[in-house]
Amino acid sequence: MRQATGEGAVDGRSLSARQLASPATGHDGWRAQAWQLPLLGGVTLALYVAVLPGHWLDVGVHRESFLALHTLLEMAAVLVCLTVGLTANYTLGDATGRRAPVLTTAFLLIAALDLLHLASYAGMPDLFSPNTPHKSILLWLLARLVAALSLLAWAAGWQLRQGRMGALWLGLAGLLLVIVCALAAQAVVAPQQLPAMFVPGQGLTPLKKGLELGIAGLNLLALVLHARRRRGDVRQGGDTELRLALWLAALGEGFFVLFSERSTDMANMTGHLYKLLSYALLYRCMFIDRVRRPFVEAELREAKYRNLLELAPDGVVVTDREGQILIVNRALEQMFGRRREDLVGQGMELLLPPALRERHLEHRARHMDSPGWPAMRGRDGLRGLHADGHEFDIEVALGLDDGGEQPRLTAYVSDISERRAHERELQYRATHDALTGLPNRWLFADRLAAAASGGRALMLLVLDLDGFHAVNEFQGTPAGDSLLRACAAALLPVLPEGATLARLGSDEFAILCDMVTTPELLASRLQTVLLELGTGAGQTACFGLLLEPAPRELSPTELLGRAQLALQSAKALGKGQVQRYTEQLGERSRRDALLEQRLRLALQQGTLDLHYQPQVGVPDGRVLGFEALLRWDDMQLGMVSPALFVPVAERAGLMGEIGAWVLQRACAQLRNWRDQGFETVVAINLSPLQFRDAALAEQVLQTLGRHALPSCSLVVEITESAVMDDPAEAARQLQRLQDAGIAVHLDDFGTGHSSLAWLRSFPIQVIKIDRSFVRDMLRKDSDDAIVRAVIGLAHTLGCRVIAEGVEEQPQLERLSALGCDEYQGWLFSPALPPDAARLRA
Repeated sequence: MRQATGEGAVDGRSLSARQLASPATGHDGWRAQAWQLPLLGGVTLALYVAVLPGHWLDVGVHRESFLALHTLLEMAAVLVCLTVGLTANYTLGDATGRRAPVLTTAFLLIAALDLLHLASYAGMPDLFSPNTPHKSILLWLLARLVAALSLLAWAAGWQLRQGRMGALWLGLAGLLLVIVCALAAQAVVAPQQLPAMFVPGQGLTPLKKGLELGIAGLNLLALVLHARRRRGDVRQGGDTELRLALWLAALGEGFFVLFSERSTDMANMTGHLYKLLSYALLYRCMFIDRVRRPFVEAELREAKYRNLLELAPDGVVVTDREGQILIVNRALEQMFGRRREDLVGQGMELLLPPALRERHLEHRARHMDSPGWPAMRGRDGLRGLHADGHEFDIEVALGLDDGGEQPRLTAYVSDISERRAHERELQYRATHDALTGLPNRWLFADRLAAAASGGRALMLLVLDLDGFHAVNEFQGTPAGDSLLRACAAALLPVLPEGATLARLGSDEFAILCDMVTTPELLASRLQTVLLELGTGAGQTACFGLLLEPAPRELSPTELLGRAQLALQSAKALGKGQVQRYTEQLGERSRRDALLEQRLRLALQQGTLDLHYQPQVGVPDGRVLGFEALLRWDDMQLGMVSPALFVPVAERAGLMGEIGAWVLQRACAQLRNWRDQGFETVVAINLSPLQFRDAALAEQVLQTLGRHALPSCSLVVEITESAVMDDPAEAARQLQRLQDAGIAVHLDDFGTGHSSLAWLRSFPIQVIKIDRSFVRDMLRKDSDDAIVRAVIGLAHTLGCRVIAEGVEEQPQLERLSALGCDEYQGWLFSPALPPDAARLRA
């Protein structure tokens, strides 16, 4: 195999498909060619004519000279035949499978028969019996017959198969061998007992001539079968030599039917020469081409390998065991900006930055000793060094070729700079907020986990912008985005050193830093910065603080959840508030979580209940109606106060489902009472979530219709907070209910922000005074004044008044003196189950 050089990926030769299929083509020396077959036929035909009696080659050779020449030709033929036989098993083993041992035996037998033919020739010392032309011709014909049959089997591609057929063919071959050996022994010991082949003074017998022509026919048949078998296939090395050998063997037989009664003429000599040439071609076909082919194919594989390397889109560099560069392709030249001539013979380290060269040497040594060792790849930080000095990301896959004398290491190098840049961009997008450029929730959680695992005390601050949703709704999304970017830019400069500011989503930001002694002061500084944004009142935010001295005991989700819990507590207090997380806050959160879980289960199982509190006329003490109040007796928690579970239901978004259940249950109870002859009025409370449903009024009317109830039998109670989200839509729905005959009561009057505005905007028929004023009206002049004012205002507007929470007789007497229309409270009756409530009526 040629030593690799730097003269290019291919050494300049153009390799055709025929050259790759026939490896020996193109080398110096004589080669058999197809055109030589007809040429040989023409020459042989001329020789046939020349040796005929009376022509210019019809000459005899002196017996002693002929005997010497014959001996030389036969000895050469025997030696070549022995070589063919001895090497057939080695050279044909891969190609012919189990035929090789049979062919080897056949050619060794041919050599033995040719040797007996030589020893039995007239003029040679007698061998067991007098040597005569007849005796030598018998051995000659046996050798030619075995040769013809062997070549026929070879050319036809005969295989010795397993099984019964294989055993049959093997038996036939063995039988033929026995017959040939028996005939040879007979020819040597008693040739006169076999049919005559030569008659002195007359020449060859017809039997001998017929046998010679039959053997020639077998050779021609082998030639035809081989040509047909190879038709359409790419010609392999040695095919032409085999065909030429068969052609020579067939043509040579013709000379042995032409010589005269003189067995020493030129026809006989020419036939022996043809036999020797046929053997020589068989030797070349079987030995020279088959033995030399691996070396030639190795050279062509090398050339093809270089061709493929040149076509590879990635850079390829081949080194020896010591790391010296042997081959590079054009892609690698372009990748590293270096010429092939400058790289070949240099160490592979030339292509790597100095910081990676020692690591590369260690890795290459491991890989050469253990091919299974993983390749160094770009994900491990592997970089290449360009000729101009800049470094770039590369990825390398290694392949070890240890099949030759010198193991070679092939490195496939990919420039992944663009891919790495794209990956970094994707990584940035995945971990940062696209609007503000701040770390997002995922990256913040990762940094929080890293900080917590360090065991140091940390502070976590979560802030939520006040009124941000209003900015989005009334000024548009671009204004909201601009506000978020401005807040991020304003907060960053005032953070403690090493702090992380992240946007968790919407208008919620989080800050992670080491513990500070005055966290409220930091929150105040951040609040001041936000107030300076924009014009007018500026921007405010609510802050939730978590000071955690042992963060390692909590997960990032738990830490962030505690800070957000403090934030929710701050938001409940109003704008611009700051709250620290406390264990009491955590306990309340856990309690609310349990309440929500059990409340959802109660809704699924239908374990909620309605009790009814009578609403009584102040002047006459008659029961005028009932207020339906929700009650919940849980198997695990016991009796749960509405003051506890209603806020939880509102935060969990369950009030819509609960409100629909209350409406259905109250109407069903009204229908039940009416069926019992008891006609009354029931008031139900509508939650803020129900007012977000544009079909609320229709749902109420449809429920009344399903239970065949008049509209006047149902009253809806609203609070100021229930209609604050969309006052116009709430007014439309309430007006629809009033037009249908359903009365509207304003509950908890005086505890909201714009009570007089609600009285003017909504179709209110009854005002209910909140229990907080009734409770202290006898002890506080201010509460008494408020109750008196509300009653007077209501009557002025044409509304009736119901006082809630009346628990003492003096309270009722004072309400009567002030002109209150109705009351409800424990003084008369608490909220009762349906049957008990009816009895109180």
